Amino acid sequence: MAGPRLTIKEIAELAGVSTTAVSFAMNDKSGVSDATKERIFEIIQKTGFQPNSASRRLTLKKSFNVALVYTATASPFTDFFYHEIANGVTEELTDKGYNVVFAPVGAGKKPEIFKRNDADGAIVFQEVTKEVAHALETDNIPYVLVDPQNLDDTCTYVGIDCEKSIFSAIMYLAGKGHARIAFGGSDRIPSYYLRCFAGYQRALSDKGLPIYADWIRRDLYDKESAAAVLSKIMAGENAPTAICCMNDMCAVYAMEAAGELGINVPGALSFISIDDIILARHISPKLTTITYTKNDMGVLAARLLFRKMKGEETQSTIVESDKIIERDSVLDMTEH
Repeated sequence: MAGPRLTIKEIAELAGVSTTAVSFAMNDKSGVSDATKERIFEIIQKTGFQPNSASRRLTLKKSFNVALVYTATASPFTDFFYHEIANGVTEELTDKGYNVVFAPVGAGKKPEIFKRNDADGAIVFQEVTKEVAHALETDNIPYVLVDPQNLDDTCTYVGIDCEKSIFSAIMYLAGKGHARIAFGGSDRIPSYYLRCFAGYQRALSDKGLPIYADWIRRDLYDKESAAAVLSKIMAGENAPTAICCMNDMCAVYAMEAAGELGINVPGALSFISIDDIILARHISPKLTTITYTKNDMGVLAARLLFRKMKGEETQSTIVESDKIIERDSVLDMTEH
């Protein structure tokens, strides 16, 4: 039969230190010598001490909750890219003894967790709404952005260099003999679209390949709009042989639409994109794409948040990738 649960106060008495010293040691805060930490941890190990959540909250005056904030366009429940990042965030936060509170937010709304003042920090996917920004600033809650659309130094963030990735995707197509390359995406995230388009434009310029205005599409939102896009760009005699999409979901929509329109992939039209979401390897044909270590992005964001919560300096990180995952959606024109 297990004995009574020890308290932080009893651990402090056994170690001959204050409860504050025990709390600082357990949470890796400065102000406690290495020798004292060693003595505290030796007692914790011998006694099998596990502080209950209420005790930790009262002693440290912390909630041990971190809000994972997202809008509809970046939901980890509907967007495969953010789903994988959320996995990394959750793994790291849970490992450090924190609860992850999913906090969806709509226009003009403030997440309930901020109304209750029940978050020690926040990780925000994509963008900070005015309401969330006001709550974070008013309550002095540290936060980290993940995949922000506007990269600036006013906030700590983990971003991606989508321009470089699109550039690499176009260069890959050119290396496979494609000279007529279209570009497809959605302008519902304008700054991201423009950064991707800049990579497309730069790659074609470097290769001396033509850019046709009719092949640059910013209205690819879903399968229905993708069908309209493909019908337009494939209508002429001099149709493109490949299309680069600004993310995997755009490519998936377009490939599904191509199948319904009778456009052979990759025989008549090749596809490439960036992200490497799980769906890319399950669509038929499997999608060639540029991969990101999305789980690691989540872990990195959580670690940056821990640093901010400790009052330490942080530096934003831009994740770069030109790693092609070759599958079945690109025809090698040099062999035909």
